[in-house]
Amino acid sequence: MKCWFSEAILQQGEGQIEHFRPKKRLTGAAHGGYPWRTFDWRNLRLAHSTVNLRRTDYLTGKKAGKGSYFPLQVAANRAHNAAEEANETPLLLDPAVPSDTRLLCFDEASGAPSPRYNRGDNQWLHERADKSIDYYHLDEGTWNKQRADLMAEVRAHCNQLEDIAIAVPRDEVAYNQKIDDIVAYIGPFAPFSSACLQVVREKGLLEYIVPGL
Repeated sequence: MKCWFSEAILQQGEGQIEHFRPKKRLTGAAHGGYPWRTFDWRNLRLAHSTVNLRRTDYLTGKKAGKGSYFPLQVAANRAHNAAEEANETPLLLDPAVPSDTRLLCFDEASGAPSPRYNRGDNQWLHERADKSIDYYHLDEGTWNKQRADLMAEVRAHCNQLEDIAIAVPRDEVAYNQKIDDIVAYIGPFAPFSSACLQVVREKGLLEYIVPGL
């Protein structure tokens, strides 16, 4: 299993059930939380403890982690019952919403996440991604390193696939095996698969790896 937020593989004891809308009093807002969502499975996310708990990064000294934070675009629209949630626009990205996951991109050299949009293009989408990286601690140092290593491996496999594809005659067994190698990095249960998928897209090979996607 992996964390829905960071995509880090969860070792024994690391996984926690995170309430996207906190069930108890919010931090940073005068609000009692969302107790009606306590046992609603649609509000539950599987999270690494580094994402879920407020902690200080021993490398940077920065405190991060979601805790009981749940900021909104307009604080006055805070819901006090389930029906009023439709008026809320959450700041934090939700890993269960596909369009939210596409607001992040990754630096191939460092593995660090960053907003896909800059402030000039779309300030709100930039802020959502930027704050989510901070609150969820997505730029934790070891995770960045793991992403960078995996992205480098995927790029090497993609380069090898291109070489095999243009060979005459083409080795079909090697070609299909190399596709299988790449698919292993971008599957839903693979660690940091979003960063790996980004490499495949940038190489223009996604159509060949996963036809129709």
